[in-house]
Amino acid sequence: MAIFTCPQCGHLQVVDDRHVGKKGTCPKCKTQDVVQALVETIPDVTPVDVPLQRIIDDDAGPLGIRTEGWLDESKHLNKASSLRVGWWTVVDSSMPVQFMEPCGVSVHNIASDYPLSLVYRTRPRMQCHGEAVTAFDVRFMTFDVWGERTNTLQASVIQDLKDGEYATPTLEWALFSETMAEEYCASLSFVSRVRLASGKVRNADLLFVLREAEKIFGGLTEGALEPKSPKKT
Repeated sequence: MAIFTCPQCGHLQVVDDRHVGKKGTCPKCKTQDVVQALVETIPDVTPVDVPLQRIIDDDAGPLGIRTEGWLDESKHLNKASSLRVGWWTVVDSSMPVQFMEPCGVSVHNIASDYPLSLVYRTRPRMQCHGEAVTAFDVRFMTFDVWGERTNTLQASVIQDLKDGEYATPTLEWALFSETMAEEYCASLSFVSRVRLASGKVRNADLLFVLREAEKIFGGLTEGALEPKSPKKT
C-alpha cells in the first residue's frame, strides 16, 4: 500500500502501490506531491530476561509454637517480641516441579497434654511444568533468631504429575526441643531433585540455593543443604 499526504491542507489518502514515487494531486486543494510507500512501524520491544531461579518471601506470623489442644496458645507464642517468622522460597523454572507461592514450615504442638509433642509442619502448593514426573524432593532449611541454621528438613513426595497438575502434600517432621521450637525464626525452601516419568533424575542447581542462603543468613557451607545425619547410639 502507498499513501499520499498533501503538504498544503494535510489531506491523507491511501492509494495503490503502483503510484509510489509518482506525483499525486490532492483532491481537495489540487496541490501536487510525491506518493510515498506506506511503512508499517513495528514497535521496538526489548525482551525481558526472566531468571531461571529467583527468591520469593513472605511474613509467616509471630515466633512460637502453635497449639492444637487445650493448652493456652499465648503461653507458647512470643507475643512480647516484634520478631516475625520469615519464609524464603526458591522458584526454579528449570525444574519441572515448582513452588507456586512462598512456603515454609511452622511449629505445632499436637499433644493434648504435657509433655509437648512438637512437629515442623508445612503444606506446599506445587505445580508440574512441561515434563511429567513421578516424584520430587523438597527441602526446608530452618534458622533460629540468631540466623544460625538448626536443621535441613527433607521429604520425598511420590506422586504422578502431568504438565499443569498440582500437588499439595502435608509434610511433618518431629521436633524434640521446645527451646529450638520457640526460637525458630525462618526457613528457606527449595526443590532439590525430580524424578521424571522417563525414569531420569534431574538435580537442581544447589549452588544458587547456597548463594542465596548466604546472602540472607550468612556463614553457610555446602553441607547445610543436606539433612543432618542421625546420631549413633
